[in-house]
Amino acid sequence: MAWLLISRKETLRDFDPQLVIGTVPALPIAVLSRFAGWILGVPYAIDLRDAWPDLLKDSDQWNEAVGRKSLREKVLKLGPLQILKVIARYSVNNSLKNATRIFVTSERLGDSLHERFSDHRIGRSVFTVRNVFPVASGGFKRQAVKSRPKHSLRVLYAGTLGRAQDLSNAIFAAQLASEQGVKIELKFIGIGAAKAALIEQAKRLGVDAQFVSRKSSDRLDDYYQWADTALVHLADWEPLTRTVPSKTYELMTLGIFITGVVKGETAELVERLGAGAVVPPKQPEALAALWTDLANRRTLMEVDGKGREWVLSERSEVVPHTLAKALDFEAKKNHSE
Repeated sequence: MAWLLISRKETLRDFDPQLVIGTVPALPIAVLSRFAGWILGVPYAIDLRDAWPDLLKDSDQWNEAVGRKSLREKVLKLGPLQILKVIARYSVNNSLKNATRIFVTSERLGDSLHERFSDHRIGRSVFTVRNVFPVASGGFKRQAVKSRPKHSLRVLYAGTLGRAQDLSNAIFAAQLASEQGVKIELKFIGIGAAKAALIEQAKRLGVDAQFVSRKSSDRLDDYYQWADTALVHLADWEPLTRTVPSKTYELMTLGIFITGVVKGETAELVERLGAGAVVPPKQPEALAALWTDLANRRTLMEVDGKGREWVLSERSEVVPHTLAKALDFEAKKNHSE
């Protein structure tokens, strides 16, 4: 990529860019964005999608969800991996400190950057742009939660089946709920590194779990109508308290009751907006108790429109205003020229 920037430098200059934007979590992009800005003589911005580089601190836990460590990881952990982590952390932090603008997806992440770089101008350059953009949900209208027999609950998870989700916790919770006489039907839609381990775990524990590999063109309407509640689930990693899965906003917009297994900003939003109920990660007993309560008192899953109205306001008013403010430096620069 660096060679491409050098070899195509004149062509890119003819394009006359005013700003370079690099999206992280592809960690090398942070460094390349700075390099591209230098090559082209323009400012660069970092679109920081998660709490990087803080998530590198929890790399020892990354493979808990897949059930085993690879031989490569065992070898690298002896030294090379630690060196790479130090280099990556330094490189990303250095790129962040020198960025003209930083876009984050949660207020907590922005606050942490302000605190980390309190002696630097970065505090004036961080803007929160939430992932509230519309999804292909068509003309979906949430039907009222149908009257179904007590002691049963349909739970949908749609998203990445990866390390940062720790969805084995949900399968353990379903098993515990079944021991209390509540039938939990789980439906997982997506792919990810932990999928095989989750399938094996569900079979071993006798949990009713279906796994569907969704195609990009598929619509989720039928699955959303099937579900009593939708799951937003994150691992118990401290940096994840500063991230909000975009699925949270989609579920709020559609009026689907959220089962949140989260901490931090996601938990605060779900509870403050009355969009669902929250339990801490890595506590399957608490999750089983919540699902048992929902199965026996189905009216608890009725949500009002507060969450939806908040998301629509963010989408139509807050985000456009924030972006206009963030890019205003270009307008002033051009006016002065």
